[in-house]
Amino acid sequence: MNLFKRVPRWLLIATIGIVPVVIALVNSLRGGAILVGDRAVFALLVKDAATGSFPSVGQYSWHGWNHPGALIFYVFAPFHWLSGGAAWGLFVGVAVYSCALLVAISWLGYRLRGIWGSALGVAALLAYWVSVGRIASVDAWTPYLALPLFILFLLAVLGVTERDRPSMWMMWISGAIAVQVHVGYLPIVGLVGLVACIVFWWTGGNQRSITRPLATSILLFVPYVFDLRQSVRNVGDLARYFVTANEPTIGFSRALEVMSFEMSPQATWLAGPSEVGLIGEAPSSSLIWFIALVVCLCAATVWVWRSSEGSLRRRFLNSAPVVWALLVAGTIAVAPSASINPEGKFPSLFEPVHGSAPDIYGKKIANPIGQIWSAALMLNHLGYPEAGQAVFNAIEKVLSAGPGHAPLTPDIGGKASTEDLGKAIAAAI
Repeated sequence: MNLFKRVPRWLLIATIGIVPVVIALVNSLRGGAILVGDRAVFALLVKDAATGSFPSVGQYSWHGWNHPGALIFYVFAPFHWLSGGAAWGLFVGVAVYSCALLVAISWLGYRLRGIWGSALGVAALLAYWVSVGRIASVDAWTPYLALPLFILFLLAVLGVTERDRPSMWMMWISGAIAVQVHVGYLPIVGLVGLVACIVFWWTGGNQRSITRPLATSILLFVPYVFDLRQSVRNVGDLARYFVTANEPTIGFSRALEVMSFEMSPQATWLAGPSEVGLIGEAPSSSLIWFIALVVCLCAATVWVWRSSEGSLRRRFLNSAPVVWALLVAGTIAVAPSASINPEGKFPSLFEPVHGSAPDIYGKKIANPIGQIWSAALMLNHLGYPEAGQAVFNAIEKVLSAGPGHAPLTPDIGGKASTEDLGKAIAAAI
């Protein structure tokens, strides 16, 4: 009992969060530790980093560019050495990486808000892992690797608005690595980080406390020098795609609807994965949820602003600009999204985005609906809407019959195999 009293509370909370990571790792290793698709490419880049080929940019994208930075490959290089290049080494490496971020989130949350801050930070990360899949915490897919860093970034932003110097270091370092892993975080990290620094300086923070962590975060891009020509070319490719490309985007109106969905009770991070998520289409919702959030933020901002000096809630006033910046940056980040190339200059891609599911490899229980639904979208895009609708209607017909009357896979309440469900949908077309 005395031993537990000596252990910091934030470490105990982090340990609770680590348990699901260990379970996910065991399940993945028992399933064969298979790496396919993006994960296999990621493993090859880790091998390059471990064997002296020194990659300079991040994971590839089918849009024709790479994500900005290669630092993440060097982070996992020691696990390649320890495992002798075996696939299980990468799974173990991602598990250690996830546990380290859990500990950092728990520590920073406790530093800023005590035991409740620690618990909420860890709970947020666990909720994310649960919402996207059972093995997300050990899966070497860049969206899964980046989001824990982003949660740490947001927690550090709160500390920066309260002039906490360690938070400044953690904000820029976690933000820089998140952007390297996945470029989609760039507008959010850039705008929110800038606003947080302005608040820090405006409230009396030391200028050096900003410049040193910022300079260190820039140094994290040092792998660029390993192949400077490729790095510069990749920056140009990113700029052309996101700034000057003529491809259609979903626009701000649809972006607001997508953001509104994430504020609703049906959001994946609350309700868990949905069938819509299998095909990679961002779901939208009525703007009522977004409007309600804006109204609540306005009311909270005024309530905090009108509180008396020295009151407990007054300390949240400095965080208000950051919260508004986060809302704006999130909408900006979503608005340029696109998934097709209607001009025909490059092939459009239609694929399920639920991953390779290495934990169920060879068990013949994977749900094929995501792949079949992707084919329906492709038929619509190619100008065969009747055929696409026929495929969609077949999926709907089989699912509506329910587990008692249709061969459904275990993830949707049935006991059938992948082949059985696929044949049932084919027969219904």
